[in-house]
Amino acid sequence: ETARGEYDLRGIAPRKDRFFALPKAEKRGYTYLNLSFLAGENAVARRQIALHTAYRAAGRSSAPAPQWELENGLLSSFRACGREYLAGKTRLQIMRAPIDNDRNIVREWEEVRYPYTEFFATETEKEGESVRVKGVLAADSLRPAADVEILYTPVAGGLEISCDVRCEGQFPRFPRFGFSFDIDPALVSAEYFGRGEGESYPDRNLAAPVGLYFARADEMNYMYPKPQESGSRGGSRFICLSDGRGGLMADSETDFSFQVTPYALEDYKAHAADMEDTGKLYLNVDYKMGGVGSNSCGPALDQKYWVERVFSFRFRLLALSAGEDSFLRHREK
Repeated sequence: ETARGEYDLRGIAPRKDRFFALPKAEKRGYTYLNLSFLAGENAVARRQIALHTAYRAAGRSSAPAPQWELENGLLSSFRACGREYLAGKTRLQIMRAPIDNDRNIVREWEEVRYPYTEFFATETEKEGESVRVKGVLAADSLRPAADVEILYTPVAGGLEISCDVRCEGQFPRFPRFGFSFDIDPALVSAEYFGRGEGESYPDRNLAAPVGLYFARADEMNYMYPKPQESGSRGGSRFICLSDGRGGLMADSETDFSFQVTPYALEDYKAHAADMEDTGKLYLNVDYKMGGVGSNSCGPALDQKYWVERVFSFRFRLLALSAGEDSFLRHREK
């Protein structure tokens, strides 16, 4: 915390201004201004304004260089510190469990088979220690919905994953885009820097200020009576999951969304009572999660809240040894 103070707003006439000096924003790091408007001792409104966002989680890992394997161009194994961090194959996801407000547009998604779209690698080549994968997102015999190029580059303690995507214009814009990692279900302690402490979506985030948060994996989703998408945290720069014996961290220089959930898309049922204990844990690292909107009874969601048609996404996946699995302990000074 740089500084805090109180400002007297009394006496400001309607449509008039009064200026207050604020602490100078740091040139490095993430600096934000939290405003609380008080009536007596009670806060009647809150607002957060980002002043400087050139921030990287700066996670460092002393873990041995991970061993990793690809299957169909996506991670199938990520081993370090004597353990396997993945419990299954990685997926590229463009679909989410539909929410009530998706009830109209979900028909368009189903017509173009978004729930069944998968990544198919068409070309893989080594570039020094890096591996470049070219492929398409497609379903059945339909024309591919997008061209995708992924570059895996080893970094200290992990991998940098860069992704360039170009979507076909005749397809609806994606409700999300990201990597779904089927991870060791023992990694139940979460620490993250982003919007919280509850879920946040690009059109609903004012009540989710940026900060450093801690949670348990089983606390990060809300089960609605009709199971649907929940628990995404937008505006994030890192997420670290650990079990006291080590951890797995995803971080980026730019905002991304993430989700920690025991459910894959095919696990969702019609009613909450039908949802089963999967024994699984998924870390979904999304370039973007679509907005929530109000289209069950209101207007369609503005296109800017869906995924763009051409974009790039880059993040790191790091293995952390025991004692490193906390941002507070391993950040750069």
